[in-house]
Amino acid sequence: MIGLIKKIFAGSPKTDFASLIAEGALILDVRTRNEYAGGHIKNSVNIPLNDLPNQLKN
Repeated sequence: MIGLIKKIFAGSPKTDFASLIAEGALILDVRTRNEYAGGHIKNSVNIPLNDLPNQLKN
């Protein structure tokens, strides 16, 4: 898990999101639906930040 976090935030200019997803990572995009529609990481999940509390399971 720590390795995954380091991989994401290591400051490298390119993050291999496809590899992260293949390893089981979930890429959560919290931008608005219109922003997401304008371009996003393949296989990412869009839940706008304002909707996030309603989407979380208790």
